[in-house]
Formats: sequence, structure tokens, C-alpha cells
Amino acid sequence: MTPSDIIDYWYSDRIKKTWFSSTPELDLEIKARYEKTWHLAKNDALDSWNKKPCPFLSCL
Repeated sequence: MTPSDIIDYWYSDRIKKTWFSSTPELDLEIKARYEKTWHLAKNDALDSWNKKPCPFLSCL
């Protein structure tokens, strides 16, 4: 997983349409895609992402 993967996903046309109207299915998709990365960020394992704006945005 790279910061660009995350940004590309969140700003894809399909996902932008759901920003304010998620579904349980989408929530499961997001969890499956990003839970491992979220845990890494939570445990400071992605500190290198905080050195530039684009990777930092991915951690938000």
C-alpha cells in the first residue's frame, strides 16, 4: 500500500459519490482495504509518510 494508492482510491469517481452517504458494504470494503495500513499508522510505523504533504494526507 502506498500513499498514492490511498489518495487515488478516495478521489476516484466511484468513491467521491459516497463521501457523505456510505453503506455497510462500502464500510466493509474500506475496512478490508485499509485496516492493516490504519494499524501501521496508529502504531507510528508509517512515520516516513509524514515527511511530505501527499503521504501525510493519506494518513488522515
